[in-house]
Amino acid sequence: MPISASRTPRRPQVRDYRGHCDANKNSGITWNEAEFKEYIRDPKAKIPGTKMAFAGIKNDKELNDLWAFISQYDKDGNTK
Repeated sequence: MPISASRTPRRPQVRDYRGHCDANKNSGITWNEAEFKEYIRDPKAKIPGTKMAFAGIKNDKELNDLWAFISQYDKDGNTK
């Protein structure tokens, strides 16, 4: 799943998808804060058919803390 740390909504960049299932690759999602949080809360509900073996983060504080952490970095992984 290509996730951008940018707060600007955008299409995923071309990445190496060898480890991603077709459901994730073909989701058509433009990743932003709302899409990311919905996905991380319940990956299998957001993208039916995903093979992501992750139950999700249901706790709002943990979810917001994760987004705050990710938001510190730009698309190349450098601190903003």
